[in-house]
Amino acid sequence: MNPVTIGESCKECGSKDFTYIERLGEKTCDECGLVLVVNPFEETTHMIAINDDDKRGKTIGRLGSIIRKSDAYGNKDKFALYREQVRSQPETESDRTARLLINSTLSYYNVSSDLKRRTQKYYDMMKRDLFRGLDVERRCASLTFYVLKEADIVCNIQEHSRRTLVKPNDISRFARKIARHQRNSTVFITRNHEQRAQTLMSRMEVEIDDYFRANALRVVEYVSRHVESLDMRFADTMLAACIWMTGQMMSRHDITQSAICKHWNSSHVGLRGAVVTLSEIFQIDRKTLSDMQVEDFVSGVRY
Repeated sequence: MNPVTIGESCKECGSKDFTYIERLGEKTCDECGLVLVVNPFEETTHMIAINDDDKRGKTIGRLGSIIRKSDAYGNKDKFALYREQVRSQPETESDRTARLLINSTLSYYNVSSDLKRRTQKYYDMMKRDLFRGLDVERRCASLTFYVLKEADIVCNIQEHSRRTLVKPNDISRFARKIARHQRNSTVFITRNHEQRAQTLMSRMEVEIDDYFRANALRVVEYVSRHVESLDMRFADTMLAACIWMTGQMMSRHDITQSAICKHWNSSHVGLRGAVVTLSEIFQIDRKTLSDMQVEDFVSGVRY
């Protein structure tokens, strides 16, 4: 058994979907791109004459190496092998690399398998038209950034650049090109966050008084302005987190995560993730929010 696998599962992410790249002799995980097996083929073999009297000839037989198209012409047996080789590999090397880059990049954000499949479909639709002349690294970095924004997942372009090794300007430029192609340019447009917060609070099945509403809007305005200054999108999950954090600071125990998620585009997992992200950005301990005051928080006081 290979030491980096557990049974038939990837040690890194637990996936059971693998791809074997024959040319490299590598078995890679389709989800995170981890190389599970490295077993390169020996390219050629030949016999070496022991002395001048040794009459053994040399063989140039191949042991699993790729048959080039130019070598196949004029030789019926080689051409048959070349044809079967092409048929057995429906994916091009570029497509395979793109799939691995997409899955490994999105794995950083702990997204669902459905979102990974949707991203791959986008890539297949755009690769012959929109992505023409663009290297595969910039294609995948820009596409994954767009998909994360489309799915309302917290994503910092600087962090995304560090993970994909593609310049932020390139990611931003090509991601906006993808958004225009998808007729969804609004994904990068700043929305009226205070109005959205009003909408959320009006939907909730708990009594919201004017004092709480005013404080919640102050928190939303303060957090959204700071988050967007970091070139991050203030997502629906972040807005929901702001309402919950306000409830904690004002000791409103009826402002629960369930009460918020029931009427908003956010799951419990997404809301908790947004709280963790905001806690790191603003350097606060989410476990002691009840000891803080809204006035102190929006004034930058941390303790």
